[in-house]
Amino acid sequence: MERGEDVLNGETVVAHFAPTEITATEAEVARYAGGSRYRPDAKLEAEVADVLSMATGLVSPGAVYGFHRIQQVLDEGAIRLEGGIEVKLPVSDHWDETQYLGAAVITIGKALEEEVKVLHAGGDWVRALFLDAAGVALLKALDSKMIERLREQAEELGLHLTCRMGPGLNDVPLEVQRQLFQLVDPSVLGVHINDQLVMMPAKSVSFFARFARRPVQVGSAFNCRSCELKSCIYRMNSGIGH
Repeated sequence: MERGEDVLNGETVVAHFAPTEITATEAEVARYAGGSRYRPDAKLEAEVADVLSMATGLVSPGAVYGFHRIQQVLDEGAIRLEGGIEVKLPVSDHWDETQYLGAAVITIGKALEEEVKVLHAGGDWVRALFLDAAGVALLKALDSKMIERLREQAEELGLHLTCRMGPGLNDVPLEVQRQLFQLVDPSVLGVHINDQLVMMPAKSVSFFARFARRPVQVGSAFNCRSCELKSCIYRMNSGIGH
């Protein structure tokens, strides 16, 4: 992976991870398959364990990211980057402390999704459900790994990761997906967006991240506590937010 100040020139950095670097638990797979209150019986527990092992062999974890210097915070709720690209993002507190906007895309590849389709076609719906849930859990693990990597990268450069924002989540319009894909090129990972701005493969995540020269306490918009879907059955704690 590329290191040092040259990362700040806006070029796309590519990171590959070994499948063994991202891990998920059987409990996580069960939660994504049936909700936070779902408890599989002994037979299905064995099925979950087998599917999770299978999933690990199907993923190709990868990420692309780049750091882009902020030229100006515009009053109309947009950020102008060096090079002239404008990104419409919610302009809230502490933007004046933010020097760089990061853009990133992560994916576990398409093989797992294709196997889910095969299982569905063969009528093995339970195994397909668990395999899809395992993919979600492993993608979440990759997301955590990538945030850790970005935080370490930022610290090496004297920066601090303050918060992240995803296209189509909370107050961030889905349309900024186009700008994100201008700032980084995930085609090396086989990721692209369709006409509806949905990423393919589907087990992919894109986000912006803010980097400042000093620590700024900004809450993350990517956890159950701050999510607006208070009645979601997949919440990690059903009491959160109530």
